[in-house]
Amino acid sequence: MATVRVNIPQQQTKEEDKYTFQTFKEEIKRKWTHKREVKQSERDLAQSFPKVLLALQCPSQLYLFLFYIIPRLFEDYTDETQICLQLFVCFCCVEGLLNYFLCLLTNSDVEPRSSSKIKTFDDPHAHTNGHVPNGVTVSRDDGEMPWGFCAICDMDIPPRAHHCKICKKCILKRDHHCFMVGNCIGFYNQRYFFVLGFYAILCGLGAFACNAWYLYLFYWPTAYSWTSLFPPIAFYRWLFGYENIELHVLILIFQAYPQLFFGGFGCIVVNSQTLMCFLGKTAHELTSHIPIKNNNFFFTNFESVFGKHWLLNFIFPMTQCLKQPGDGTYWDGIKIDHVLNSDDKNKVVLNM
Repeated sequence: MATVRVNIPQQQTKEEDKYTFQTFKEEIKRKWTHKREVKQSERDLAQSFPKVLLALQCPSQLYLFLFYIIPRLFEDYTDETQICLQLFVCFCCVEGLLNYFLCLLTNSDVEPRSSSKIKTFDDPHAHTNGHVPNGVTVSRDDGEMPWGFCAICDMDIPPRAHHCKICKKCILKRDHHCFMVGNCIGFYNQRYFFVLGFYAILCGLGAFACNAWYLYLFYWPTAYSWTSLFPPIAFYRWLFGYENIELHVLILIFQAYPQLFFGGFGCIVVNSQTLMCFLGKTAHELTSHIPIKNNNFFFTNFESVFGKHWLLNFIFPMTQCLKQPGDGTYWDGIKIDHVLNSDDKNKVVLNM
């Protein structure tokens, strides 16, 4: 019995035909505009990596500074000077960890409120910030910021509060979601995030400078080659005895790269948050082009984040002593910029 083969050509779909003869530039543009949805497991992994790295870096870096770097780099100084340097290193480490955990654990979520507690436009004695029930748009000439409605959380939200798709909740004065901290930066934990960035610079770039100085003086003269400064190569040579590397020197080589990583993170945080506090806006408002006009003085904006005597927050977290003014729902001196809003609408009309 003969067997007959019939080759039926597979028909390409319209989607495949569309991208068959695309140029490289068009293909990159298509992949950029059609981003795939990030899985929850990938988000959890991205948020867990900095935590694991921090858990390994902090105790080992503190130990090496107290027992190797300070005693050997500053051996010509007095014992009192070395003790002061050791106390300063411990202080920076404790401050960084305190602000990290406060930033992680402080809750800036929007709490559901009953309609009787929310002041509306109909109330003549209401605060300047009104309430827009169930997302109804109400036009106002005075530019005051209205309340909104989150369809996902099914509740009214105050001005400047926005929903986070990662945290799956609404955040008061939402700035952004930080994967380094694993939490949303909002009204109540922005102060700790700012100070965390400051101490990340000290414990990152400052530690890297001392680390590099130590390696240059006590390891580089006897190093096999410059390739030993790469952690995998240094570990391979240490493990199989190709180079006589002390264990603490090997750990210092490994620590240099996370120090640069955390130091760079601190520089980005301090620069961006200084700009946000100076302007009195959030990163979400700037990137989303929300027409916000802040009429407050920049010292008032800093007090809104840190409370009065805000510089004391860099010495110790002033959680109870220096409370922030307000509760993150009403904003004096901040309005909708109708001029900027009308300009954006005109641009949209012209582009159409």
